Amino acid sequence: MYRIRKSAALLLLALSCAFVQAQDSVSDEDKFALERLLAMEATQTSTDLDKYLRQAAYRHLPKTIEWLLQKGASPDHSDEQGLTALMAGIQGAEKRVDMEQRTNTASALREQTRGEQAVIKILLRNVHNIDARDKYGSTALLHAAVRMRFDIVQILQAAGADLNARNARGESTVSFAGKNDLADLAKRGADIRATDEQGQTILHRAMDTRCDADLRQYVQEAIKLGVKDTQDAKGQWASELPGPAFCPIWDFGPNGFRDHLKLIETVRSLIKATR
Repeated sequence: MYRIRKSAALLLLALSCAFVQAQDSVSDEDKFALERLLAMEATQTSTDLDKYLRQAAYRHLPKTIEWLLQKGASPDHSDEQGLTALMAGIQGAEKRVDMEQRTNTASALREQTRGEQAVIKILLRNVHNIDARDKYGSTALLHAAVRMRFDIVQILQAAGADLNARNARGESTVSFAGKNDLADLAKRGADIRATDEQGQTILHRAMDTRCDADLRQYVQEAIKLGVKDTQDAKGQWASELPGPAFCPIWDFGPNGFRDHLKLIETVRSLIKATR
């Protein structure tokens, strides 16, 4: 026990010296987390290390993540929900960006994003199954797509992730893409015409969920990339859907609901012309 404590103390001293040299590059939260882990090192099991790795990934603590990986934590190990450290890191990216958007400048957000991407890359260097799935069938790449983090989608695909993986509902990366992401995904090999378990394309989804300010441009982009009017599993054509049920009134034109109805009919005609 004395040897273990002495070893931990020496390691803590060495890391403390390194922290002084790299004061600006390591966050206080990262330092504190690592010091706590060092203090508990003698009692940690492999299960503990895997749990701490997921927590550190969620909080984006690169030094803590690297230390845990060196100690044998597995980035492929998942919790009871099937979440791996890589998925946790992506979930944390969503939470932090939402928080920072309220308080920080664009430059601070860019720095935050670079830090998040760096954590994902650290984990990727140690992951063996990049397409591991959680209990809902989602891969890490799908977690990124759901959160509209297509910068992370690109990093994951470059590391070998399946861009066309589908979750238990048959949803793929394109199911969650915005109009500005569709062309890039198509260029990277995504199946833009993919259907979910209900047989619906992104045109069906657009007519169900996208409001006036975005709907027409999205549909035009999807059509330009080759998506056509089709029937889903219930025989419903995308062009015959009534449009989104709930849209904010400020999305309507100067003539209010009449402009909304006119736009829906225009979009339906655009879709129907692709049959």
